Amino acid sequence: MERAQRILKKFSKILKEQGAGPLFTTFKGYVTYALYDRWKVRKTSQIPPRMVKNRILFETNDDFTDNCQALFDYMVANGYNKKYELVWLVHEPREV
Repeated sequence: MERAQRILKKFSKILKEQGAGPLFTTFKGYVTYALYDRWKVRKTSQIPPRMVKNRILFETNDDFTDNCQALFDYMVANGYNKKYELVWLVHEPREV
């Protein structure tokens, strides 16, 4: 119950200070984590993926975006793709 109260206080603070848009974005992040990411972490911990030497995996919630995209672009620009296999995990491969 204490965790739920902390989350509600955080939502209330965001609504007062920043408005409804940032509140919705934060809420969407919490729901995404609760429904998808937490499930994925549980499944992955039950059957760990096979480790492959010299392979780096990238994944974000909205496919090819966010800080992972910036890191990927930096790594390609600096030649890391010659030493490592850079692999993106995406939800919709046809849209990338």
